[in-house]
Formats: sequence, structure tokens, C-alpha cells
Amino acid sequence: MVLIGVLKLLYDGKLHTSKEIEEKFEVSRATVKRIIGVLRDENIKIITIRGKNGGYLLEEKEKIW
Repeated sequence: MVLIGVLKLLYDGKLHTSKEIEEKFEVSRATVKRIIGVLRDENIKIITIRGKNGGYLLEEKEKIW
């Protein structure tokens, strides 16, 4: 499942661009945004960094599993 894959990717604590996620999971930009929205709806704290060097990362490296 792509959602779990994105969560595992973000769990490494690094910044990941939308493009990187799109290419890794072969999904559209809109799908990446939906996945991030679903994770946030589940109270997973994700920071969005806007701009050329932006992307997504977990706010806190909390235990999820």
C-alpha cells in the first residue's frame, strides 16, 4: 500500500520532495497530496516546506509502530 510506503519513507526523518515520492511510488502529485492529507487526518504530524527545496518530513520522530 502506497500510504504505508510514504509513511515509512518519511519516518527516516529526512526531507522528501513531492517529486521524489511521485517517482518512487509511481503516483501523481495530487495523489501525494491526498496521502499526506490522510496521514494528517490520522494525527501524524507532517511538516510541509514550500518552495524550490521544499518537501515533507515528520514533525517529530515518534513511535508509530
